[in-house]
Amino acid sequence: MAEERKKRILRERAAVLARKGPVRGEGSFAEVLTFGLGRERYAVGSLHVGEVFPLRGVTALPCVPPFVAGIVNLRGQILPLVDLKVLFGLPSEAPGSFVVVLRSETAEMGLLVDPPLEVRSLPLPLHPPLPTLTGPRGAYLLGLAEEDLALLDGARLLDAPALVVNDFLS
Repeated sequence: MAEERKKRILRERAAVLARKGPVRGEGSFAEVLTFGLGRERYAVGSLHVGEVFPLRGVTALPCVPPFVAGIVNLRGQILPLVDLKVLFGLPSEAPGSFVVVLRSETAEMGLLVDPPLEVRSLPLPLHPPLPTLTGPRGAYLLGLAEEDLALLDGARLLDAPALVVNDFLS
């Protein structure tokens, strides 16, 4: 009975954390990594950022969705690369020039981004995303900060079944 209660509590907590809407925490701050995607500015919580490095040595893969830019060898580990400009349908002359590695206990991926890259504190709460924002960009957006900065949900990006590209790498 106690085990069932624990599972119920964990499911309730997960449901609260998974709810879409503004990030709460009046008067508090979130540490984020900011970056560009073309002319737009985005950020992701530093909690999910493993490292950042300049783009080099990309291997293209056949038969993958267009947003999968390929793979890179990161110190002997194969890392899939997601081109956020393609995923979000943003205009792009070239793929990003830096890789932001997102990590969790169960997943890892690289995001192609443009400079400038900067770690900063973001005041909370955030404004909720516009209800008219649909598709992948809306699905992975936590909220909007002042200065036209959009905060992406790193956990949701890492857990998104549509972004899983490691099935064929195993």
